[in-house]
Amino acid sequence: MREEPFQAFRLSRKRFRTPAQVTSMTNVFLEQPEFISTDPRRNRPHGKGIGYKVTPEFMFLRHQALLPQKLVQGKKVLDLGSCSGASGAWCLSQGATFYQGVEINDEFVRQSSICLAKYYDESKWSVAPTSIEDFLDSTEDKFDVILASGILYGSSDPLKLLTQISKKANAVVIESVHQHVYLRMLSETTRNIILSHPQFINCLEGASFITVGQQGMIGEDKQTVIFNGLNPSMGALKFLFNSYGFLYNDGVNRALKRHLPEVYHPLYRYGMLFEKSKDAKTYSFGFTNAVENPENILKKINWEDM
Repeated sequence: MREEPFQAFRLSRKRFRTPAQVTSMTNVFLEQPEFISTDPRRNRPHGKGIGYKVTPEFMFLRHQALLPQKLVQGKKVLDLGSCSGASGAWCLSQGATFYQGVEINDEFVRQSSICLAKYYDESKWSVAPTSIEDFLDSTEDKFDVILASGILYGSSDPLKLLTQISKKANAVVIESVHQHVYLRMLSETTRNIILSHPQFINCLEGASFITVGQQGMIGEDKQTVIFNGLNPSMGALKFLFNSYGFLYNDGVNRALKRHLPEVYHPLYRYGMLFEKSKDAKTYSFGFTNAVENPENILKKINWEDM
């Protein structure tokens, strides 16, 4: 695995196509349709508030923004919560050297393995039939890129999960759900006025908190599993990954909002890219860590100076 940090890059508008243009160019999800037909999210009804609906065009634009070729080409990629294996098809078609999926659902593992084996040499991929937590606890492998899409709110300990992820990759791509519930209580007119101001958007995407409450995750076909979960905000992720020694690259989120605005906006979903910096200082969390390891103390404040 390469030890040097990733070079930051910016996602150019020229690298993307509108949905109408997708069918006229190479789209792995049209050429390899099994990755869509075996995905239960293809059956989600539109506008019911239970997640996005999977189509070849949507998945093409989504992956083009989340995992651009420049990020995955020649890289070893770990996909946490790999579902139908569509991200594996995308990464391998974009030149990734190896794709490792992790999926706890046995049927998803079976179907994704069949599809990946149909199109890609089995030396280039693997799908581990286990939980994300158990995989990260047991593996000694390191990866160039880790994708954590739609899984943070499924963890009982997101801080532990994110800490483990940060130790195993040079770049981390996170895709998740906003929890600005109070904004949904406003009228559509009021929300549109508020969300038209860039400063307010910056505030929403910078607010650091973790919500506790009911979350939903894809289950079997035409089902969503509801459970108690914890969900970090974009601001919390920025703070955490900065403490892990990563820099935030906003290119992924900008591209998602530009090309899939109905799904990626301040009231629904977001995507983030973090790149490891060899010069960044890392910090542990908690008072005990600060007392026992003075390098974790951010600063000391004299009462007389307050």
